[in-house]
Amino acid sequence: MIELSMSKPTFYFDNSCDVCCYWTTYWKKMTGDQVDYVAFERPEEKTSPEYVDASGTTVRGAEAVIRLLANHANKSWMLWWYTHVKPFAMLSEFLYGRVTACRTCAGKASTWIWGEKPESIQKVMNRRLLAVMMGLGVFGAFVIGVVLMIGSIVLRIF
Repeated sequence: MIELSMSKPTFYFDNSCDVCCYWTTYWKKMTGDQVDYVAFERPEEKTSPEYVDASGTTVRGAEAVIRLLANHANKSWMLWWYTHVKPFAMLSEFLYGRVTACRTCAGKASTWIWGEKPESIQKVMNRRLLAVMMGLGVFGAFVIGVVLMIGSIVLRIF
């Protein structure tokens, strides 16, 4: 760990990496001015993002992303899970490793799933959540209808 002294956290990301730039754009919108973002470019080596907290402690990789997201009120649970539940931390690091193994693939998958503009991620997530909720509502109504139909048949028999 590297020790620095800053007034607020800083997130360093690889500017030559499409997936890094894509998600950093979204994270900037989420965290607002609570975090400074600094792009670095090292084309000869693919470098993990770094998160430096206000005390100067530096972390890299999945932990850097999770600590960054903890600056958003709705995402702070991830840091608790990462620091207290070892399998969650291991899974996070494993998945992060898979993403970094093929950054080009991950970048293409991100734009295919969430759209060209990272700013639209929340809209896509909201639409999908709405579709799932509507599907569950329709399924629930179907189940209730079947139960009522079976109940009325049973009452007629007896």
